[in-house]
Amino acid sequence: MRRTVTLLAIAALLIFAVDAKAFTIDFNSPTYTDGELLGQDTWTGAGAHTGGWEVKNTAGDGYVESVSNPGTKIATFAMTTANTGLANPNPTGIQTLTFDITLNASSGTARIATFDFGRDGSEYTPVGNWDIYESGNVSIRYNTANHPGPVVTHTFSGLLSDGVTAKITFDVDYDNLLVRMSKDNSVISNAVSGNVNGWIPFDDTRGTLQDPDADLNLGGIRLITRGAAGTIALDNIVFPIPEPASLVLLGLGGLVMLKRRG
Repeated sequence: MRRTVTLLAIAALLIFAVDAKAFTIDFNSPTYTDGELLGQDTWTGAGAHTGGWEVKNTAGDGYVESVSNPGTKIATFAMTTANTGLANPNPTGIQTLTFDITLNASSGTARIATFDFGRDGSEYTPVGNWDIYESGNVSIRYNTANHPGPVVTHTFSGLLSDGVTAKITFDVDYDNLLVRMSKDNSVISNAVSGNVNGWIPFDDTRGTLQDPDADLNLGGIRLITRGAAGTIALDNIVFPIPEPASLVLLGLGGLVMLKRRG
């Protein structure tokens, strides 16, 4: 009996470990060095896209910051098995994405940058894409119909404050197609259609390949500067990377064999 209880406990720990997998981009040494972001780790973009994003303070607590008035510059990080060493199947349940963002703009209203999550071709994921303005306003766009259907924009006025770092959390409920955002651990209940206790519905966009849930993976990010004088800094971007169910079954199968031998 005691052995059975122990095996069940180990199984629970294995399942928890699988669900808890995540990939962090922290812009720290030795993966990153101070200077141009493109070409570091697996950030891509070339030619006219260089000079828009700089990695800073890698000797301490590193971060990446947009350059003031650079024009449109794009940096892309694809969340692939090759890049992260982890599998990224179609997720289920509630997955959580977090990041730290700091606004550096004492005045103005121009759009500083776009922080674009989980792009799959030309589609958006439930976390949407962020347009960040010098005023501290943030507009987030979500799909409302199958690609290339319309998007809906939710505006969060004064979400960010000059010189203050905010920890943003996105909880994505893939089973019920809901997304919820928090700032510094407090849920943001924006007055948008369908909002219930902070949860906002999004569309189950299938993408051009008609792959079920293809656009629902948190599969990458793009950083796009927009030419404003103000800047933003980003750090500690943590993506959920759920492992394939086969790994869970493999672990449980091994436990069954152990129990039989016992």
